[in-house]
Amino acid sequence: MVEGVAAAMEGVMTLKDALTLPELARGSPRVLSGEANLANEIRWAHVVEGRYLASLIHGGELLLTQGMSLGCAEAELESFSNELVERRVAGLVIELGPVLKVTPPGLIKACLRSGLPLVELSAPVRFVDITQAIHTAIVHRDYAATRRTLAFQEALTASLARGAGRRELLMTAAEELGRPVFLEHDGGGIDYGFPSSCTERDARCAWQTYTHQSDGEITATEVEVGARDGFPAGRLVVLDTTGSPLRSDPVALKALATHIGIADSRSPHEHSLQRPSDGGILAALVDGRLDATDALEFDLSLQLSSEASLGVPVVIRRGRRSQGHPVAEEDRAWRSLWHDVIGELRRRRTNVLIGPDRLTAPTYAVLGMRSRDERAPAAEEFAKIIAAAAKRRMGDAEAAVVCVGPPAYTWDGIISGFRTALDAMPRALSGPVKLWHDASLLDLEHLFWVVRDHPEYVRFAHHRVSALRVHDATNNTQLFETLREFLRCGGHKSATARALNIERQSLYYRISRIESVLGVDLADPETLLGLNIAVRVAAYIDYSEAEKFVAGSGPGLRNRAARAR
Repeated sequence: MVEGVAAAMEGVMTLKDALTLPELARGSPRVLSGEANLANEIRWAHVVEGRYLASLIHGGELLLTQGMSLGCAEAELESFSNELVERRVAGLVIELGPVLKVTPPGLIKACLRSGLPLVELSAPVRFVDITQAIHTAIVHRDYAATRRTLAFQEALTASLARGAGRRELLMTAAEELGRPVFLEHDGGGIDYGFPSSCTERDARCAWQTYTHQSDGEITATEVEVGARDGFPAGRLVVLDTTGSPLRSDPVALKALATHIGIADSRSPHEHSLQRPSDGGILAALVDGRLDATDALEFDLSLQLSSEASLGVPVVIRRGRRSQGHPVAEEDRAWRSLWHDVIGELRRRRTNVLIGPDRLTAPTYAVLGMRSRDERAPAAEEFAKIIAAAAKRRMGDAEAAVVCVGPPAYTWDGIISGFRTALDAMPRALSGPVKLWHDASLLDLEHLFWVVRDHPEYVRFAHHRVSALRVHDATNNTQLFETLREFLRCGGHKSATARALNIERQSLYYRISRIESVLGVDLADPETLLGLNIAVRVAAYIDYSEAEKFVAGSGPGLRNRAARAR
């Protein structure tokens, strides 16, 4: 960072700065309280000798007093200190002399409790010299900041006149500010500029640290950028790697946003030619239009924390369309869903690369992590965020189906993992509802999906459990659901009763009814195995079509995935 430039643009006079002025230093200042707040900004210096000052203060003043009207009662001093804090006074300077030989202990205690900076001057000084020195310094800093801001805008204008696009403008802004500047797009992807005082790698590492930090080590100033024709909305971010953001940063970023808008309108295709959104790049990688080398060229890893050593590919698709909702209405809800998801991911600083830029095709994401052990917890958290947004925007937490592929250390492996997740998506769309589906496991669900249209399996499942479905539909019972939970719990009755939240006697009655309807003995292991297979296969069968098929009167089966978008 170019510290001289930053200081010039800042134009802020702090209490810590004031204590270094010769006019104040001659009084041998000693900070008695509020050392943590010496960075308070001083807007003006004011000499006061009165107890009731609230009506005279606007905030940001440094008050100078000899303590003529302070009083000694602790309650009064406590109230006095709290009033100054509420009025956002920069600090209180008290001069010892004929009026006060020592600073009142009650005032020190009150300021320590409130955090108000209290400075004691033990040597005589002229208050007029102090106020004049502080006011002169403030005016000079403000003037320097104004000149610096004008120079910043002139540099952007000159760059624009030379035909600069957004990338060149970001580089110019970073050089003038002495810090990296980033333009992050809501649909995924970033453009950035960095000053000559640091390398591109330094800038990228600073961004990764900022977007994934939890302790606020790096602060920044952000300005929203509205969407324009052909260009997504986003935010401009200037990082401050040395402390708190500068007061003039918002002015600089707003000027930069204006110049970028002019450059974009002059070259409307620049963004799409320079860098597709991350979602578009991920889709192109999966489709084979780009390869792993292109992923590195587009700096996709920049969106992931530098601590991430492997990535987990995730594919998200919309579930079956809701009945009675127009397509356009669902499309708007789907866009809103992703707006909420991205906002929540950004708020949590989740280590993820995501680009939800298409309505009908799958959405791709990469979860960054340090070890394979983090895969399941990260997938769970990610899926919960999506489910919450789906419930809020589409009225159904199951409106989005999430398939998680195997972890990989390279972009080649991630691309392969995306394809594995895509292969698993049809069975996820039509199978049992889950918060997220693990595409890396070739489990029984995969087997049942593969055989879903085989006539013998369909007949097997239909004959084993169709009577139970008919009984439920006719008598408004839940015997099929009871059987499925009983089998999921391995035939353990206590666990089944807890899962269904019913008394054990009620469960015993249901089991008796199931045995009677199906003509089976649920204590027989072979029977349990056959029913387990039948119930699992049944999850993929449309029974209105199965009955026709079994009877020989229909064209065949239509699985639920065929009706899913």
